[in-house]
Amino acid sequence: MNQLTLSYSKKDMFETCKYRYYLHYDRKVEPSDIVISLVSGRLAHDAIAKAEQNNKDPLEIYIKLAEAEKGFTDLPEYSQGLDSIDNWQEWKSNRPEDEIIKGIELFLRFFTPSGILFIAKVDRISYLPSKDLWIITDYKTGKSKVPRNKVKNNLQLNAYIMGFLIKNKVPREKVRAEFLYLRDLDIRGVNGDEAETSTIEKDIEKTYHEILKEKVFPRNKGWQCEFCEYYSLCNREPGQELPSIAPGLNLDRATITPELRLKGEHVDVCLCPLCGKDCKKKERIHKLGRCVLFCTNFSEKATRNA
Repeated sequence: MNQLTLSYSKKDMFETCKYRYYLHYDRKVEPSDIVISLVSGRLAHDAIAKAEQNNKDPLEIYIKLAEAEKGFTDLPEYSQGLDSIDNWQEWKSNRPEDEIIKGIELFLRFFTPSGILFIAKVDRISYLPSKDLWIITDYKTGKSKVPRNKVKNNLQLNAYIMGFLIKNKVPREKVRAEFLYLRDLDIRGVNGDEAETSTIEKDIEKTYHEILKEKVFPRNKGWQCEFCEYYSLCNREPGQELPSIAPGLNLDRATITPELRLKGEHVDVCLCPLCGKDCKKKERIHKLGRCVLFCTNFSEKATRNA
């Protein structure tokens, strides 16, 4: 991690649960769970992006993408996604006539004063000639919202503005970053000249050094576990054998050998949060009773509603 690059997702995951960060970004462990609400959001984002890029019907694209996800169209989250697409179409139909779309799903990059690279992915960038205003839009499909009194110092919105200003030499007051909440079309944003970018830079640098210093990556159990793709891995007792939890992970016990290895190509990784700090090898295999042995590349994933 000597050349660590930060993004909003990385920073947020580390601050929310260090163990999840460790599994996802450091160890690159294959997720054990499919979180339905995250699937719904991903499909809605993909459908909207493809629709704008190719001038296609977003509903038609969303339905095709959803049908490719086994069993998803039978879930209530599927209907929520349809509602989000309908709302987006209503929002799009009310956009100013002179609006020019400048980019869809773009990456903006900037360096903090100490040289830390931060990458931000934006859903949409447009320009309004009549107002000489650039608008950076990020779609939100979830329920939670940034409080209006905290919008000015929101990391994501500030990162969008900082990345945009570095790439495009325009006055700060000519840029605006917004969250568009697709459930109710609520819009919350900040203008470039009001954004608190210097505070955000210090916050990024603080998290960067905390990640480099972290050695244990402890679990942080709470509301966020409901939306974690590693829920099944994290909620096992240390030393618990894989065959005993196979049904909960939709695994066939017959495919698991006595050595707790799954048939086929795999990597056995120690996922025990209690002894990880004492392990010397990157790929760790311990005796039963001390650590959990788990194959990261099993084919079936546990599915949870969240």
